[in-house]
Amino acid sequence: MNASDVVDETCWTPLNLTYYHSTYINSKALAEKEALKYKKHGIEVVCLAYNGFLDPPLIGAHIFAMEKSEMNGRYLVVNDFLKTAEIASLVQKHYPDIAIPPEFIEDTKETKWGSRKLQDLGFVYKFDADKIIYDSIACAKRFGAI
Repeated sequence: MNASDVVDETCWTPLNLTYYHSTYINSKALAEKEALKYKKHGIEVVCLAYNGFLDPPLIGAHIFAMEKSEMNGRYLVVNDFLKTAEIASLVQKHYPDIAIPPEFIEDTKETKWGSRKLQDLGFVYKFDADKIIYDSIACAKRFGAI
C-alpha cells in the first residue's frame, strides 16, 4: 500500500508475509477469494472480514448479514482504522504492564478508512476501539495467552 491509500473491501492481506497465525489468515483470505468467485454465477456470497481483535461486533455483523437479504459481496467489520501507535497507546492506557517493542509501533503511514458498506445498510457498531482492545487483552490474559 502507498502512504495515501484507503483501506476498504478491495484491500487484501498480503499472502507473502510470515507472522503470528499467518497460515490461518492466508488460508482464510484464499477461501474468501474463492467463495467470491461464485458471485459471477449468480450465487449470493457474503464474506465478513475483520481486524483480528476479539471483536464483539463480529457476532452482530453475522446476524445482521443473515437478516439482510440485499447483502452480497465482501464487507469489512471494522469500525475504525487505527495506526499501530494508537493501538499501543490504548494498550498502555489499560495495561501499563505490557511492554510493546518500539519496532511494532510505527505511525508514518497516512492510511484512510474508506469502508462504510455495513453502516450504509444500517449496521451499528456498539463498541469503540478502546473497549474492544481492553476486552481483547483481558480475554487473552484470562486464557493465559499474555
